[in-house]
Amino acid sequence: MDSPSPNQNIEENKPPCNAGRESLTREMKFSGFPSHYFILLALILWTFGCNQIWALLDSRPLSWDPAAHLRIAFGYWSAFTSGSDRMWLDLLSVESFYPPFYHLSLVPVFAWLGFSLDNAVLVNSIYLAVIILSTYGIGQRLYDRNTGLLAAFLMSCYPFLAYISRQLSIGVALTACVTLSYYLFLRSENFENRKFSFWFSCSFAVGLMFKWTFIFYMLPAIIMGLFHTEEDRPG
Repeated sequence: MDSPSPNQNIEENKPPCNAGRESLTREMKFSGFPSHYFILLALILWTFGCNQIWALLDSRPLSWDPAAHLRIAFGYWSAFTSGSDRMWLDLLSVESFYPPFYHLSLVPVFAWLGFSLDNAVLVNSIYLAVIILSTYGIGQRLYDRNTGLLAAFLMSCYPFLAYISRQLSIGVALTACVTLSYYLFLRSENFENRKFSFWFSCSFAVGLMFKWTFIFYMLPAIIMGLFHTEEDRPG
């Protein structure tokens, strides 16, 4: 019987060409959890921690707009906690200018942690997390995963967005609803996917309850959805 040649032994013992790539892929996953989810979670935790540290260290008095929003939120919180028989009438009479959803979203946190500006910043951190995840979804849907991660990172570092997320401002909540609505619009495939069309309509309705200017930011999606062709379908 012929003995195998040295070259043949080398070929037999040579690892597959994609073994290194598969090993790297396994290393980038922890317990079956994709690595890009860890990156997004790290971004969210980082921005959350920065906002909370800022809230604890910032001792300046509130400027005009944050003070007005804190007053409105206090009105809704007082109406819920007063125990009055006219609670629903009191809620309707709190504010006649701003839509109620942003200030109402602060009430559960106030009821849980107490009424303070620092607790209101906690809610803004949640909205900022929605912005980061929605931005990633848009970039991933239009291009690829790396583009989505880069877009989410840049969005989390955007100076003005970081600033208003540490203030009592509707802007961060409005931005969250706009980015989420655009992501859901892309997933709806120009309103041909029923499930995501339904969630887009819910997000659209909530956005109008944040601020009436929401509709102007969503006009491109409305126009594309009404007058699209098969060639214009996103994703």
